[in-house]
Amino acid sequence: MRWRFSAAVTAAACRFRVVPFWPLGGEVLDLDPRTLLEAEAPCKALSAELAERGVLAFKGLNLSDSEFLSISGLLGKELISRHVVHPESPSEDILRLSNQAQHGVVGVGPQWHQDGSTEQQVFSHLLFHAKTRSAATLFADARKAFELLPPQTQEKWARIASVNAYSGAVHPLVHEHPVSGKKVLFLHLGQTGALITRSDLNSELADPSFGALPESEVRALFAQLHALLSRPELHLSYTYEAGDLVLVDNLAVLHRASEAAFEASAWAPLRVLHRATVRGNKNLGVEGLPPYLYIFGENPFDPSGLWQSSDYYGVGFRWNRSQRFQN
Repeated sequence: MRWRFSAAVTAAACRFRVVPFWPLGGEVLDLDPRTLLEAEAPCKALSAELAERGVLAFKGLNLSDSEFLSISGLLGKELISRHVVHPESPSEDILRLSNQAQHGVVGVGPQWHQDGSTEQQVFSHLLFHAKTRSAATLFADARKAFELLPPQTQEKWARIASVNAYSGAVHPLVHEHPVSGKKVLFLHLGQTGALITRSDLNSELADPSFGALPESEVRALFAQLHALLSRPELHLSYTYEAGDLVLVDNLAVLHRASEAAFEASAWAPLRVLHRATVRGNKNLGVEGLPPYLYIFGENPFDPSGLWQSSDYYGVGFRWNRSQRFQN
C-alpha cells in the first residue's frame, strides 16, 4: 500500500513551543501532531523549525501505526520504502528495527549516514516511533560540520561527489539545503563505493575533468568526517522512551545507531523502533555527471581510483575494518 497525503492545518492549530536539546534538536510542547491532520493550511512553522533544528521530538505519544504513517504526511506527500519488510511490521512503509531478529530487522545503520542515498531524490525526512524504550540514535549537524572545516577543506570537499555502492546514484558531498539555503554535507559512510572529484569548478568549462579518488584518500576523508561528526558539540544522542515520535530533516543531519542498539544478549531488553521515510522533492545531482553510474562495472575514470560495488549486506567501501558495517 502506498501512502499519499494532503495534510493541512489552521494557523491556530500550528502553535507550539520547543525546548532545545544540546547541541541540536529540541522537544516540541503544546502540540499534538494528530491535530494537524484534518485542518486547512500547511504547518509551515513546523517544517521550518525542523529544517533549522534538524531533529524534533514529541514525547510519549503512543501513536497507532496508521496515525504514525498519516503524520508522516505532514512532511511530504508520499512515503517511499526501500527496506526489508519484517514479518512483524504492520506496513510495507514501516521499517521495523529491533535487537532481536524475531521481532525486527537487526544490525542496521552503525555508520554515519543520511537515508535514501540509493535515490536521485534522496529522502527529505525520516520519522521514528518507539514501540518500546530503545537505545539511542545519534544525530549530527550537517551544516555545522561543514562550517567547522578549514576553508581549504571546504573548497576541496565542494568538488567531490559520492557514488552509491548499490545503485550507483551520484550525489554532491556539499550542497545547499532546500529550506535553509545553508551549505550542508551529504554522505553515507557505510554505502559509498567511490568518491569522484572535479578538478575545476569553472562553470565555463565545457568538459570539466573528473577522477575517482584513490582508496587512501577516500579512507582518510571518511575517517576525518567520522571523527568530526563524533565530536560532542556536533551530535545529539537521543534515547527513546516508549511512545516517542522523532521527526528528522534528512538533509540537515546525519545519523547512526548507537552500539547499545545492537545489544542482543539474554539480559538485554527488547528494542523495537519503527521508521518511515518521506520521498524527497529535490534532485541531488552533480553538474557534468549522470544521475547514476554503473558501480558494478569497470571504473570509467582513473583505474587507480577506488570503485567498490556493494556486498550482500549493501555495504560499500569498508574504510575501517574495526567498525561495524550493515545497511
